[in-house]
Amino acid sequence: LMGKASAQHSFSFSGKNFPGMGFLVEEIKGVRQDSRKGLYWIYSINGQAAQVGVSNYILKPHDVITWTYEKEI
Repeated sequence: LMGKASAQHSFSFSGKNFPGMGFLVEEIKGVRQDSRKGLYWIYSINGQAAQVGVSNYILKPHDVITWTYEKEI
């Protein structure tokens, strides 16, 4: 879905695939994660913390995915 949004709108993101973990989003719209400050892109599903990596989550009708740039807990 993010790839589709990127192709159709002024939305950009980048990241890497990690073996065993899947795709990790490292940058959204020019804002890059900062491991020195502990800031990362974290996503939630319908207001709840995600339990799986974004590339392993299967979207369901009416899901709302929210990305926040925050300190990892």
